[in-house]
Amino acid sequence: MTAGQAAPKPRRDTWVLEAAQDPTAAAQYVATVSSIFDIALHDDGTGFHNRLEAYHLGAALFGRCVGVGQTFTRSRGHITRDGMDGVQVLLALTGGWSGAYDGRFSDRTLGQIRIIDMSRPFETETAAFETLNLMLPRDALPSCVGRDIHGQVLGDDSPSARLLGDYMISLWSVAPNLSVSEGVASAQALANLVDGAICAHAPATLKKRRPLERTLLAMAKARVDAEVGGAGLTPEDIRSELGVSRSTLYRLFESDGGVSAFIQSRRLARAFLALANPAERRSIADVAYANGFVSASHFNRAFRAEFGVRPGELRGLRGKGAAPPAAAGDDPIAILAWLRGL
Repeated sequence: MTAGQAAPKPRRDTWVLEAAQDPTAAAQYVATVSSIFDIALHDDGTGFHNRLEAYHLGAALFGRCVGVGQTFTRSRGHITRDGMDGVQVLLALTGGWSGAYDGRFSDRTLGQIRIIDMSRPFETETAAFETLNLMLPRDALPSCVGRDIHGQVLGDDSPSARLLGDYMISLWSVAPNLSVSEGVASAQALANLVDGAICAHAPATLKKRRPLERTLLAMAKARVDAEVGGAGLTPEDIRSELGVSRSTLYRLFESDGGVSAFIQSRRLARAFLALANPAERRSIADVAYANGFVSASHFNRAFRAEFGVRPGELRGLRGKGAAPPAAAGDDPIAILAWLRGL
């Protein structure tokens, strides 16, 4: 750079879609992001608008998004296909939201800032919103190791959350004037604040289990596998049989997202294997009921969130009389990949 020449600025991307300007805007949006999320808009799309503006600050991506009410679903199928393994930090400037993050449930009432692990599934429902979005590589946040960050909300009364939120807003206000080097340095400072907030808020995951805990967990999972087809199986049934407290039962299943999440995951896996079997002749509703679901609509939503495909779509992928390769075993994701290759 010669004297008097302006310092290079970070790359800036802008994406604007509005139904008022283009009737296909909503469809374009849903199709474009389908590799990362499934999107369900909350209206008919005639009032659709979405604006995303983002700056590349070294390895970080920092942006502002304004959009209409919608539901974002990121399934295990999406994760397998795109391999995304970053951490997203969202600061809600306007709009309410609620979400299920692989067994953790949270909403806007808990705080403005939430942390999302993009390598794990989630479903978030939001009203019309404006957010500041930060995407960081996992290795920029050393405190992630050994902590359950997915869906963690930082309370508004937390000093670390207030510092992080104020810095995100300030950084956005000066982003157009940053040089490349200033952008990299600012993103590093931002990552340090996120890392500090994780230390302050996200619980450490369980360390190596003691022999008794391993035995109790094995007994609990065996009970689930034996009775997962029954709609009446509840966490209380398992707690009572093991003779432990509710808090102990939660700790045993913490790495599985909780007892209820584990039970539903087992039910969905059994239903998947049934629907992927060319010899299966039962209706989708009958398969759902046989695997402990009491509502076909709930089964359909949960199935799509888990695997990224609707039950009917999976049945349509089945090979005529073909069996999946032995290497796929009983892994639904491996079987789904094989079916899509037929």
